[in-house]
Amino acid sequence: LNSKLRQLRKREEEEVEKVLRQLSRKVGDEAVGIRKMLQIITVLDMASARARHGMHLGAVEPRFVGRDQPVSMIGVRHPLLVWQEVDSAMAKARLVRNEQSEP
Repeated sequence: LNSKLRQLRKREEEEVEKVLRQLSRKVGDEAVGIRKMLQIITVLDMASARARHGMHLGAVEPRFVGRDQPVSMIGVRHPLLVWQEVDSAMAKARLVRNEQSEP
């Protein structure tokens, strides 16, 4: 009985290995397409992250002008300075909430 059980487990392991090899081969056959899709998804994810970051900062989409037009940079701020303002405002809001919640 023990011997039969060991044989069955061994056969099961072999079958699992066989299935995994087949699946790995099929995935490998699609490696070029998978890599290309990963590159596309990465570009889309980066664009989405930039858009969310810009929205969070209240940023304005740049508008490119022709070479003969003057460039206007009135009111521009570096994102790190904007982040400092956002962090400061959030800290003040937390402080006010904490003061209001205390009796």
